[in-house]
Amino acid sequence: MNIFSLDNGLQYILEQRKGTGVVAVQVWVKTGSRYEEQKIAGITHFIEHLIFKGTEKVKSNEMAARIESLGGNINAFTSHDNTVYHIVVPKNAFKEGFAILVDAVTNPAFPAEELAKEKKVILEEIKMGEDDPQRKLFKELFSLSYGGNLYGRPVIGYEKTVKAISREDIQQYFKTHYVPDNMVIVITGDFEEAEAAGMIKKHVAERGGKNIAAFENIEGDKGTGNREKLIEKDIRESYLAFSYDIPAITHEDMPALEVLGTILGEGESSRLQKQLKNKKGIVTDSSTYLFTPREEGLFIFFATFKGKDYRLITSEIEKEVSRLRKEGPTPLEIQKAKNIIKASYVYSIETVQGKARQIGNFQTLTGDPHFVDNFLAKVDRVGRDDIIKMMDKYIIGKHKAIVAMLPKSPSNPYTFKLKNGLKCVVNKEPASPTFAFRIGFIGGVKEEAPGENGIFNVLSKMLLKGTKDKNAAKIAQEIDFLAGNVSAFSGKNTFGLSGRFLSKDIEEVFGLLKDLLTSTNLKKEELKKVKEEVFSEIRQRDDDPVGYTFMRFNEILFKGHPYSKDPVGVESDIESLKLSELEKVYKKFITPSNAVLAISGDVDEKKVEDLFRKMFSDWSGEASILQNKPVPAINKSTQHIDKEIMQTHLVFGFLGPGVGNEDRYAIEVMDSILSGMGGRIHKILREEKPYAYALTFFNQMAFEAGGMGIYIGTDKKLTEEVKKIVKAEIERIVKEGFTEKEVEDAKSYLIGTHYIRMQANSAKATSMCLDTIYGLGPGYFKTWPKHIEAIKKEDVDRAAKKYLLLDRMADIAVGGRP
Repeated sequence: MNIFSLDNGLQYILEQRKGTGVVAVQVWVKTGSRYEEQKIAGITHFIEHLIFKGTEKVKSNEMAARIESLGGNINAFTSHDNTVYHIVVPKNAFKEGFAILVDAVTNPAFPAEELAKEKKVILEEIKMGEDDPQRKLFKELFSLSYGGNLYGRPVIGYEKTVKAISREDIQQYFKTHYVPDNMVIVITGDFEEAEAAGMIKKHVAERGGKNIAAFENIEGDKGTGNREKLIEKDIRESYLAFSYDIPAITHEDMPALEVLGTILGEGESSRLQKQLKNKKGIVTDSSTYLFTPREEGLFIFFATFKGKDYRLITSEIEKEVSRLRKEGPTPLEIQKAKNIIKASYVYSIETVQGKARQIGNFQTLTGDPHFVDNFLAKVDRVGRDDIIKMMDKYIIGKHKAIVAMLPKSPSNPYTFKLKNGLKCVVNKEPASPTFAFRIGFIGGVKEEAPGENGIFNVLSKMLLKGTKDKNAAKIAQEIDFLAGNVSAFSGKNTFGLSGRFLSKDIEEVFGLLKDLLTSTNLKKEELKKVKEEVFSEIRQRDDDPVGYTFMRFNEILFKGHPYSKDPVGVESDIESLKLSELEKVYKKFITPSNAVLAISGDVDEKKVEDLFRKMFSDWSGEASILQNKPVPAINKSTQHIDKEIMQTHLVFGFLGPGVGNEDRYAIEVMDSILSGMGGRIHKILREEKPYAYALTFFNQMAFEAGGMGIYIGTDKKLTEEVKKIVKAEIERIVKEGFTEKEVEDAKSYLIGTHYIRMQANSAKATSMCLDTIYGLGPGYFKTWPKHIEAIKKEDVDRAAKKYLLLDRMADIAVGGRP
């Protein structure tokens, strides 16, 4: 190795390796992120990107292609202290490769168009670094460890500073730092020294300029105690790094610190790996790392682990350090560490480019290209007492910076989605060792073809009547054995299954649910039985005066829209339903696409996710999309349906808002004011004039629209008078509105009863399932009270005027006539 200097201050170091057939050329510029002003943080790295983007002699993007055409490669990197540009080429391409590299570093054009392009590239690189757990971890560790010191800034800079860097900033920084007395050229490999020296003098000797940048050591504000930062990201592994201050690379303690670090955290037989990973199993990996720049460095401990208890990991690492301090390192450990350190330097210089990098690094950081030889000699002299002294001096009882990066605490509810479109929503509720589920599919009356009213009601029930391996009796027995229940549901927009079980049986329940949904066996004999169940439902509905009245009300209010049909079905359609038609609907609608499985209860989110992915990832099927079919407005309609019953049932109804309409909250408050035992309608027609026993205001919302109004069951002789009273009250509401007290009391009642109702896991599961399908979000049941709380008197008054329109009212009577 020979070291030379030119009159302009440039140093160059030559080391021959004859017979290798290749040459490495490296230009080391003694400027890194440590030398930047805050406002241009990242400019050193920015220039590194631009150096190879063209000179007066070489066009943009030609440089790399020319080096590669010579059989070599070209690259660069930036650190806190240096920027390095390097090539490695076959020896016969040395002269041309050298000329290209030096021209790039000394005469860059900095084209404006390339600056704009590379700025975008660097901004993406910054984002990539933020997304990479370990890069993000160490960025935050350095920031915390160094306080305001310049080593605490990321080499790449910040989005804000990079965006602000101008071409003028780059030209000025280059002019200041890229000067001969601030540069070192290192050449190693198969070349002739005289030729190399001549080339350097030819290309660089005439270049002038002095490095006028002041070297200022800015002390960071590290405080007086431990510094700690906790980061939560969307990751699955946990990461921990903590650091202690150590001196600069040239300090006399560095050889002993290097041996200490190797004993603790280098290799599978290191102290940390043996104890924490292999014996205790509390980490998945552990290591140590010494950051040794020109100024003060860091002794860093690093670990990856499962879970979130980073303090436990920190404590266990510190215990191992204390144990090493108490016991002292063994002679075998010391010698092993020395062997590893020596070997690492030997391995690093196996190639000519590796040797050049070692020479350039130590020359620019220490001023001595032979530094490694002296350093390793000192490593050889490190003894047991030296290592113990390092722990006392720099680690045990000393302040540290700690950064932990942990998986985000799952939102509650927590949602995950499979590639097949199936969503799972989990709400953790540990109050009771039970859970409820509801799986909803797009379907219901909105998807029924003409002549198939009730087909989804039948299909949902058939899901419990047989699989490829189980008949209906076996399914029922399995559910009963688990002391749970599963029931079918079918409505206007969705259908599916819901259930409730003990938390300990969740794996068995998932297996059962998978069978019911993906291995369904639709049989004629079971279809016949289910039809009889549905016929019974229809008869009971028609026998119930209230249910029958509301069915007829919906027929009128939603005329021409699917909501006019009752989800239970009609006898004629059910009677004519064929197994082939049912199979067709099953194949089309029992699919994972846009289906939602909601679970609430005392469950482990990770276990649920694992089961969900295991059971349903292979499921496939047609895509189903929730359609939005506008409901046509109605004109005033009055109908009397004769029925031989003792009471006459009246509905005074209006179209109301759908679940996604902001008006819904005011309507819900109005519903609360008018309904119930404390409501206006009850007071007028039950207390002041006892004309009815059953009466209420109702609000039945669906996806696009809902139905709302007043229901009363009364004596047929009183129907006309009741109608007058109700219509007069509606006119008064529209004209006068409500009182502040009525609105506030209604809000309190709504919110209170909401919390009471939502104690049940089944209520939460139902809400999460439907709200997710409707686009309101799985956590809507938690945010709904805030919407109600925000409603004012004027909102309710405005809603009454907008929706309680007598000229668009459906006036329905079922029963005897006066």
